[in-house]
Amino acid sequence: MFQEENEYELLSPHLAPVIIQNKGDSDDKAVNSTPGVLECSLPCHSDDSNQGKKLNENLSRVKKSQQRMLLAKQWIKDYLLLVATSVSMVSLENIEKAYINSCQEKGQEPLNTFVLARLIHQVFPEAVKCRRGSRGSQKIHYRKLQWRSGCSPNQDATLPSENNTEEKIPSEELSSAEAQSKDENAPPQSASSEEEEVVVVQKPRHVNEQMYHAVQELVEKQSNQPVPKGEDTDEKGCQDAAQHFTKVVKSVKLEGKFDLLLKIFAHSASCSNSKCNSLCLMFRRVRRHVVNARHPCSVMRIYSVLLKLHVARCNDTKCGMTTCPALQASRQMKRGRDEDFQDELQQQQCDGPQRSTKRPSLLIMRNRMPSPAGSLPDSQPNTPSPPPSPSQPPSPRIIPPFPVEVRHVVKPHTECEGA
Repeated sequence: MFQEENEYELLSPHLAPVIIQNKGDSDDKAVNSTPGVLECSLPCHSDDSNQGKKLNENLSRVKKSQQRMLLAKQWIKDYLLLVATSVSMVSLENIEKAYINSCQEKGQEPLNTFVLARLIHQVFPEAVKCRRGSRGSQKIHYRKLQWRSGCSPNQDATLPSENNTEEKIPSEELSSAEAQSKDENAPPQSASSEEEEVVVVQKPRHVNEQMYHAVQELVEKQSNQPVPKGEDTDEKGCQDAAQHFTKVVKSVKLEGKFDLLLKIFAHSASCSNSKCNSLCLMFRRVRRHVVNARHPCSVMRIYSVLLKLHVARCNDTKCGMTTCPALQASRQMKRGRDEDFQDELQQQQCDGPQRSTKRPSLLIMRNRMPSPAGSLPDSQPNTPSPPPSPSQPPSPRIIPPFPVEVRHVVKPHTECEGA
């Protein structure tokens, strides 16, 4: 038995020794270990300690990222507010700038833009994500969101100021005192803009006052009504807005105030006064609908017709419409192309009869030329035929067959050469 145990130890020297604790050992060992328990003395590697350090670092990183996420969510709840209307809109760029500024003030590390957008969607799932701006420079905006009072860093350039008064539906959390302070803190406009607004809003003398007031009442009634959900995307909302818009345009056109309508239409592009003319406010709502809605609707068609009429009649180089100079330039380019195309058509029409007269003259010259058979020595000269009249076409049967005469002429030449 002892020999077998020694052989087993020699065969397996790499195994760690296993000690069985019995009851007959010392008291100290008996206190530290229970009797009959296997105790293995295994070596401790340095890789295990490195892995433990890495795990601790990862756990600390996870805790830091979770803290940053929680702080960002709390910041979104504190600075942004969900609104019932789809007119209110906040850009992601402004949200990111305000968030980075607050993180720098507190000495925190800001989150990435994509993570911030995901958190906004988690906190406000009802907010609609959309894109606004010209092609190539579109930016992400969130509809049904607005800044809380005193939290907005800078007013959004894409949002006009009338969102703060008439078309905005404040939530229950905002009190009336906050709304009044918001209106009082609004920056005053320059004197030149006020003069322009007075000039545009003034009624012409030949316009009927009753009709003018009636149009204003219609627009004010529509503006005071609450905005339904999905105004810009719902088909029913678009149809109702189109019917109201067509009624207003027809009533203004029947009274001979179409020039005034076009002036207000051009003025509304650069106006930001919340207490401006009701027609100006209506045109601003329509313009936002046209920009936001990406599907063809009747409101967009009417708006495009008015825009084309304005561009056709506008001669002002400093027009208030932002798209007017670009449309005028494209219109001039189209006119130039159309004129060039018409000139080419006229040249083709003039060149057509000249080509037709050249063809019969060429045929006459070919018939007058002598036939090639008359140049041979033994062949009889052909009498030139009289020139045919221009009314009768030349007959090709007058020319004799060339192959027969060539054979008759070639034979005597071969005989002479043989002699």
